[in-house]
Amino acid sequence: MTPLERSIGTARKGIALSGVALTVIVQVLTVAGCSPERKALSEIKGSYEEGKYQDTILFCEHAIRKGVHTGRVYYYYGLALMESGRDFEAFRRFGEAKAADPEIAAEIAEHLYEKGRESVDAGRRRQALGRLKTASNMDSELDLGTLRYLVGDAYFEERDFERAVKFYVTAVYEYPDTSAAEGAFFNMAQCYIALGDSTSAIASLERQIENCPRAPLAGQARLKLVNMIYKGARGEFERGNYETVIEQITDLLERTRNVSRVQRARFLLGEAYERMEEYQQAYEQYKAVIREDRGASGRIVEKAREKINTLRDSGLL
Repeated sequence: MTPLERSIGTARKGIALSGVALTVIVQVLTVAGCSPERKALSEIKGSYEEGKYQDTILFCEHAIRKGVHTGRVYYYYGLALMESGRDFEAFRRFGEAKAADPEIAAEIAEHLYEKGRESVDAGRRRQALGRLKTASNMDSELDLGTLRYLVGDAYFEERDFERAVKFYVTAVYEYPDTSAAEGAFFNMAQCYIALGDSTSAIASLERQIENCPRAPLAGQARLKLVNMIYKGARGEFERGNYETVIEQITDLLERTRNVSRVQRARFLLGEAYERMEEYQQAYEQYKAVIREDRGASGRIVEKAREKINTLRDSGLL
């Protein structure tokens, strides 16, 4: 072997050894860098599992100050706070856990769901709602079961109608055979009214009446439904859609026997026929308003008589 070849061989060995040394150094540094995090999590988890929640909180705070910001640290922080009766603070820590590690969200949601059920069983409604709402926000796919009704009620009370509808719709679809369904349908209708969707509101009331015809809220649902149909018909009248008015009022008359509402509906029906120049049909409706009068109808009967007199004086009858 020539001197040149020996020099090249020596250089290659040096490079190889340097590579091995570099690899070892990187591994040592990696282990050294991870060990504080592993040590912190070990202390935190052990403390929590022993039920030492105040110690767990202190360990978590210490880890965070030392720069350990993993999802698990915030997760155990939230668990310990919740076990200490500090739900509001716990929810904030769970949010930080999700931000640090999105994959942990489903686990947090399941835990909150179980804790929410415990609160429901213990009669702590406000606490249960906080836990269940946070669970749902953590994982939108979480199955809350029949507790969806409870969460829907919570959002309804807060006037967050869009979220309330979301929970009610799923609840009545998946769990229709429960006493909570009637109230959910009724509240859904009010949510839709607030959101400007009268068509969906009417559909909700119709489903409530169909599914729960003898339930306590059935009478209120029928009354609200009739009023909504009448209001809708008046709107169509003002827009000049007289055929639609006739269809809607005809439907309304099949739904109620309340004298006052029937008279108002027939009077509007008469006006629609009059605008369509179907004067005999209009006369029949005005005549029905008078015929159905029981002495307590007020101005509506007088207006019907005035309409009939005007039609006669104009030679339209």
